[in-house]
Amino acid sequence: MKRKLSLLLACMLICMAFVSCGKPEGQEPSPSPTPEVAAGPISDEEIAAIKEKAKSIVLTVEDTNFLADDLAKAMAPLLTYVGEIETLLKDPKPEDAEWIASVKKSLEGLKTTKDSIAALTPSASLEDINRLVLATCDMFIASGEKLALAPENQEENLKLSQDYLDIAKKYLDEGTDYLDILMENQPKVETPLEVYNVQLKSNLIGTPELYARFKNNGDKEIDAFSFYVESINNYGEVVKPYGLHDYSSFIYQEGVIKPGESTIDRAYWTIYGADTTKTIRIAVYKYHTTDGTTVEIPVAQLAWTDPLS
Repeated sequence: MKRKLSLLLACMLICMAFVSCGKPEGQEPSPSPTPEVAAGPISDEEIAAIKEKAKSIVLTVEDTNFLADDLAKAMAPLLTYVGEIETLLKDPKPEDAEWIASVKKSLEGLKTTKDSIAALTPSASLEDINRLVLATCDMFIASGEKLALAPENQEENLKLSQDYLDIAKKYLDEGTDYLDILMENQPKVETPLEVYNVQLKSNLIGTPELYARFKNNGDKEIDAFSFYVESINNYGEVVKPYGLHDYSSFIYQEGVIKPGESTIDRAYWTIYGADTTKTIRIAVYKYHTTDGTTVEIPVAQLAWTDPLS
């Protein structure tokens, strides 16, 4: 799930890359933009307040899924349309019918993307970030609308388009900061499962294999649990299995683990697609007890082991 959540962060960062690649040559923002443009729909004071609020938010699994799946996927088309608006603004051709058509097409794409985000239903904890994302969309749309009006008053509308683009960039910066604060302040949740006797070996073809035991330190019987393994190479870099995932995910359900007892001592798991693994970290993210209870821990609250020395 961490790899999913990182998609939202990546989406914001890539958007910033598009709008940070420079203003149009010879084009500067308005020297005195209107107060509405200069302030934006969310004030600096409001942004500071929601960042402070983020420090006390505890994400649920549903919140994590909303950020990683719903919001990130809804935002993804922005990458295309923001890039197009930026390119068109760098090389304005208000008298060119093809240029105008491209502006209108990108503008429609931005509006459709905003509608998709507006249709989402975040929890109360995530209403602030959702509002900030929607305000960002509004600023991108306003930039596109001014660009579409360039044939009527080229100098003024091109400058206003850049003004709105700069506000959108500011909101993306703030949104990324907000998510960083949110993730950094998540409490770590300890599970009743303690991992020990961890060993990392390789099979005959060089594929890493994890040997470990897990002890049930709780007061309920556990009949299944799932855990992530983060692989790390000699550079201290995370090795993504097959270059796609942040973690390998495994499950154990080889019988009931009673309180005070451990998993079988011969259990091992093969870490496919990460042959340069030299050390690992482990975190249990879900477990099931024999009374029918399933506990799933949001990725931001996982308690990771130290890297195997």
